[in-house]
Amino acid sequence: MVRLGDIATIKSGYNFNRKACAGRVDTDAENLVKAIFPKDIAVSGRINEMRLELLPLPQAKDTYFAKPNDILFVGKGNFNVAFVMQKIKAVPSSSFYKIEITDRRFTAGYVFAFLKFHLDVLTRNSRRSTERISSLTLKELSDTDIPLIPPDRQKLLEQLVFCRQKELEILDKLKHNRNMLLKGVFAKTIKENKHG
Repeated sequence: MVRLGDIATIKSGYNFNRKACAGRVDTDAENLVKAIFPKDIAVSGRINEMRLELLPLPQAKDTYFAKPNDILFVGKGNFNVAFVMQKIKAVPSSSFYKIEITDRRFTAGYVFAFLKFHLDVLTRNSRRSTERISSLTLKELSDTDIPLIPPDRQKLLEQLVFCRQKELEILDKLKHNRNMLLKGVFAKTIKENKHG
């Protein structure tokens, strides 16, 4: 087992001042950046780029932006984990810890998969016990033990978790489509009965 803090650089996301710009869009496009919030993370752990808000960020530095293979970890509430697969010019909000794997013995996909599965188990167990987990500090996240396993097993576990996440995304879409169908049927039934 190796501490996550020993194999990765972990930083807090940027603290956007959303209240100052609520309801208006700054016309200075140079200061606007795409911002990533927990609501922008799909069930699969992918970032939904179409939903990203534009927010002002003066003096945007390259270190603020998410890069491919970064892991974005929500430290409060549901402990959602996102894996940045695509090249995206966006800045994670302060709701996230941005994790960049620096140890070549670990793949970023495996660490994402481990955190996703491990935290699912952790939160599920906490719901069954009297212990309530509402947030994880940077230190607690850094102290999370990650098993060092052979690269082929890392790849296998990564693929299994990505497959599970894709399955959850498909189920989520099916539920949405079913709900839309039900709304349409009820709306049509009510409309027909009003006139009949």
